[in-house]
Amino acid sequence: MVASGTNAGAITEGNEEIALEVEALIKQGKALAKEQQFDEALRVLEQAVRLAPECEQAVGAYRKTVSQYTRKFEQNGQYQYVCDVFNDALTLLPDSYLLLNDYGCSSANFGDFNKASQLFKRSITINDLHVPRVHFTLEMSRYTQEG
Repeated sequence: MVASGTNAGAITEGNEEIALEVEALIKQGKALAKEQQFDEALRVLEQAVRLAPECEQAVGAYRKTVSQYTRKFEQNGQYQYVCDVFNDALTLLPDSYLLLNDYGCSSANFGDFNKASQLFKRSITINDLHVPRVHFTLEMSRYTQEG
């Protein structure tokens, strides 16, 4: 049974304290991200994910913050740093097909089409329900690489 009054996902009724802590961490992390304090936001959201890895809100907020943060470095041409951030995130969430897809898009944006292709394929093996989006991006990567 889900703890009432929380948005902390599928946390059982016996863990109300954890659910409330996760909810507070998500709120804090989102506020920090809104203020573009991404390092701190990621640290806080990582705590939420570690406390409740099954919590879709925590995982979603973490992934979104990773993507927002890396966009800043993409714009500055700092591909290695973008890779480092995504690799750290994938250490926490190795089966996040959305993180893999985001990382693949970043790699394609930097012209690393081989890496993008590998990431998209790995994303599809985890969840093939988002295949149209990934296939489009993968095909664009191939087209750009061959073109």
